[in-house]
Amino acid sequence: MSSPRSMWSGSLRVGLFNVPVTIGKSWSEDREKNLRDICATHLVPVDRSERCGCGTDCALHKVKGVETASGWRALEPNEYARIEAATKSDTLEIIDVQPLGELPLMYATGTYYLRADKKAKGPVKEMFATLALAMAKSGLGMVVKWSSSSRQRFGILHTYKGMILMTTIPSETEVRLPGEQERLHFSATTKAEEIDTLAEILSLSRDAEGFSMSKLVDNGLALRTAAVEKILAGENGENGEKAPEVDPEPEVDIMSILRASMTQMAEPSA
Repeated sequence: MSSPRSMWSGSLRVGLFNVPVTIGKSWSEDREKNLRDICATHLVPVDRSERCGCGTDCALHKVKGVETASGWRALEPNEYARIEAATKSDTLEIIDVQPLGELPLMYATGTYYLRADKKAKGPVKEMFATLALAMAKSGLGMVVKWSSSSRQRFGILHTYKGMILMTTIPSETEVRLPGEQERLHFSATTKAEEIDTLAEILSLSRDAEGFSMSKLVDNGLALRTAAVEKILAGENGENGEKAPEVDPEPEVDIMSILRASMTQMAEPSA
């Protein structure tokens, strides 16, 4: 299977050790490529900006459609309703229970909070708390099926700081197995000394105070928000400045880079 187009390309930097990388999805979106939202009037697909593909500013009414040899055909309302009725469920169905380390959290597509329903009657809080504590004590995760509509999804229930999280994962047909690009490094020749040195640099880079969500700051969001505020205030919002050009890294052998990184980390901070 060939690898899809990269979502992002750049580099991963550890000290002075700079590795060019790209990011690709671990799941496939091809499972139902022939079932799409289409315009009920023009029978053409709706694009990502929620506009009809006819090229005009029509009064869009979306329906599900199937691509045939002669064009797109809309599903009748009762056809799609039957699909939804057959697959919808108000119960999270437990598929399996396994140690968390053996479950495919590496293919996560999103994470949600699982919460006690405060509108339900009975000892809901107590039952939920018992479940959370039992899961935390056992170290087990539950694989569940989430059937909220015609599209059934799968998730892994696990605990974190007393909360129960549901991390969604693809179905078997949606998982994109690693391709040639993901396995490119398997054929590389490595040196034990370089591996050990980089492992030590990673250990030295660890924050002794532990991880904090405060480190995850979206600077792009702040810049976009500031730009919108300028526009709303009647300002131009564009200063004509260009991003500074980044000089390419000089070519140095790996061990030299690693030794320089160690030296840099050993120097006292100013």
